Amino acid sequence: MKKPLIIPHGLTTNAPIIIDASIGTLFDVLGDSGQLFSVTDDLTGDIFEVSDITGIPILVVNSDGIVTVDNLLEKNSADASITKR
Repeated sequence: MKKPLIIPHGLTTNAPIIIDASIGTLFDVLGDSGQLFSVTDDLTGDIFEVSDITGIPILVVNSDGIVTVDNLLEKNSADASITKR
């Protein structure tokens, strides 16, 4: 099956937005240096992730309600706590 491909109007590089409806990663934003943003269709584990240009995650949302920012701060929605890692 051919995967859908979206190329925004006015894009100056050949870095398209790819939507892949297969199991696993549902939505990926890929830049010249790799994955910048992803959303999975799995409701367990990490379900939302944003990475810096080197591919290191800087924002991760977990299905347990834990949000990790730059691998330094962690916010737990269950008890509204914020902890330093």
